[in-house]
Amino acid sequence: MTASPAGGGVDIDRMGRMTGLKPRPNHAVYLRTLRRMSPEARLRKAFELSAFARSLFRAGLARRFPGLSEPELDRLARDRLERCHNRRS
Repeated sequence: MTASPAGGGVDIDRMGRMTGLKPRPNHAVYLRTLRRMSPEARLRKAFELSAFARSLFRAGLARRFPGLSEPELDRLARDRLERCHNRRS
C-alpha cells in the first residue's frame, strides 16, 4: 500500500509502519534542539519558517511568470494558496 499517491516513495507495511523513507541522520539532533527551546521560541521559529516558505513560494511564482506586476503576482499567489486550502470540496 502506498501512502503518498504522488510518488513520494513512502510505503506502509502490513503493520502500519512507514517504509522507504530516506535516511535522516540529523533528525534526533533536530528533535533535541526543539525540546530544549521554550514554547515561545518554537512558536517564533514556526512563524519564521512559515514566512520563509511563503517568500520561496512567491519567488517561484515570480520566476515562472516574470511579466506579472506586483499586484498581479499577489493575486496569483492568493489564488494558488486558496486552491490548496480548499481541496475538500
